[in-house]
Amino acid sequence: MTLSVKSISRALCCLALLPTAGLARSVDELAARLDAEIPQRLEQYDIPGAALALVLAGSSPLLRGYGTVDPTTGEGVEPSRHVFRVGSVSKPLTASIVLQLFHDSGRDLHADLRPLLASLPVRPPLEQALTMHQLLTHTAGFNEQLFGQHVATAARLVDLTTYLNRHLPPRFTAPGEIIAYNDHHTVLAGWVAEQIGDAPFETLAEATLFTPLGMRATTFRQADQPTTVTEGRVLSWHRNRSGEWQPYEPDYVLTTPAAGAFSTASDMARYLARLLDCTASHPPVVPCRQQLARQAGHHPRLPGRSYGFAEGRHGGVRVLFKDGQASGFNARALIAPELGLAVFVVHNRNVLGGFGGFHPAARFNREITGVVLDMLHPGSDAAVLAPLPRNGAARRPEIYAGDYRNVVAARHSWERIAGMFDDVHVRVVPGGVDLGYGAYLEVAPGLLQWHEGGDHFIAFRLRDSGPASHLFIGGGAYERIGFYGASWFTPWFVGVVGVWFVAAAISLAARASGVQRLAALAAAVAFLGFLAGFAAIAAVTDVQRFFFGPTVLLQLVLALPLLGAAALLVQVSALTGGYRDLEPTARAAVVISLLVGASFLAWLWYWNLLGVPLH
Repeated sequence: MTLSVKSISRALCCLALLPTAGLARSVDELAARLDAEIPQRLEQYDIPGAALALVLAGSSPLLRGYGTVDPTTGEGVEPSRHVFRVGSVSKPLTASIVLQLFHDSGRDLHADLRPLLASLPVRPPLEQALTMHQLLTHTAGFNEQLFGQHVATAARLVDLTTYLNRHLPPRFTAPGEIIAYNDHHTVLAGWVAEQIGDAPFETLAEATLFTPLGMRATTFRQADQPTTVTEGRVLSWHRNRSGEWQPYEPDYVLTTPAAGAFSTASDMARYLARLLDCTASHPPVVPCRQQLARQAGHHPRLPGRSYGFAEGRHGGVRVLFKDGQASGFNARALIAPELGLAVFVVHNRNVLGGFGGFHPAARFNREITGVVLDMLHPGSDAAVLAPLPRNGAARRPEIYAGDYRNVVAARHSWERIAGMFDDVHVRVVPGGVDLGYGAYLEVAPGLLQWHEGGDHFIAFRLRDSGPASHLFIGGGAYERIGFYGASWFTPWFVGVVGVWFVAAAISLAARASGVQRLAALAAAVAFLGFLAGFAAIAAVTDVQRFFFGPTVLLQLVLALPLLGAAALLVQVSALTGGYRDLEPTARAAVVISLLVGASFLAWLWYWNLLGVPLH
């Protein structure tokens, strides 16, 4: 049967008037399309298996399993039985739990939490209020710290208080200044819930959300899990160097409220259905209107955040979504409140690749939810008008030009290097700017629209004078950086440093004195060894390994720049007695080596790769 997209869209918009039989036919048609589409995409993206739950208001959830939970046995996916990690899809669950606790206790989400946080090492010290609203919208200003959140054995699990006292990252800006997605915002929200509820977070989750909703196979517990979870829990998979499927060993998450949940597609359907049902016919359990409302944003024309979800738009309709990745599992939850639609999809293939890249399988969940939205709401056929030129627009883009890096980055540890290539170079074009894929034209101070029109905007945060401080794209924020931190600068700089140290080592080996020769060779070996070693580790190490903390090999490689710095100091001290005895060419080589070496050390310091704690 051919699916009529327009008729289904009209039916969903007028759902209350739709006969049950008509809705059933629409769901059946949608199921047939997904049953044909998803197996093809699993094969295309080399994914063993996936589970899906689709919720349409007024109908029973559509549950589907595709492929296998174990490519070595071929066992099929059962959406009501098989339990997956859902990664950061834990965050909406945690938001629901916190909102319900605050609702039940009569607490204000905008109240100052500093008295509660006094026992934690919040740094720098808070000079203004920090609120639950800010934690749930990722506007509290804390730094990112991804690696070190997992442990390999249950014996190494610690409670949230112990974890935060050891690993709470510092803040990089004042609360309320900017949206910067960060696991530790949600971890802190869960910790505050423990203080209010006087119970471990896992227990509060069961009492507040999972038990009332009948989510029997869902838990935040990392150990001693219910049998409904352990009996259905499955493994995630990746291809080894021989191209064979290899499972990841089960691990344990320390940042439980942010990324520690396990669930089935069936249970997630119960949760999403309750979020869609904002009527008075049920007990509160989930303060859905409050959770799904827009709560923060950088500009009214850009997507923002609700509590636990990011905003987006599809064909003019507002959607809320949350993606999750943990331990090789990948999940997405999406809600379109206007359509009475919610989707949950999860698969069991690792998508993290070398050099911070992603396997194409990372597109699977997004594409599947896109297929559903396209079928049920194809968007408006209205004409798209191009933006009108603005007076003075030709002069203003100069303050926008420059390099900007994603604010979702570590600033206090070696993890900063992970954000090296997550930046944007903004250049001036007539009447606007180009981010590398086409022009945006200024339609208001700080607001620019895609040159072909439509609901596609970017925004800049302007200062009283001088260049803009931040660039906002979608729901993301980018902060202005110097050229030395830009991705375009890195290959050139590293290439020049590498070539020079090779040339200098050869030159000084033939012309310099014994101490100078040894110091030059030591500096060259240390710096080149660092560059080659770091690149090799980034290329061949499964990124999942870093979630347990830095490897021993990485720690050794990160020590090499310190050895290079020591070698440069030896060269400097040797100059006092032998510099005048060097040939002119060797003198120039020594001076340039010291300048290049000092520049390289400064660059390493900027990226926290020189004597900075690993975590």
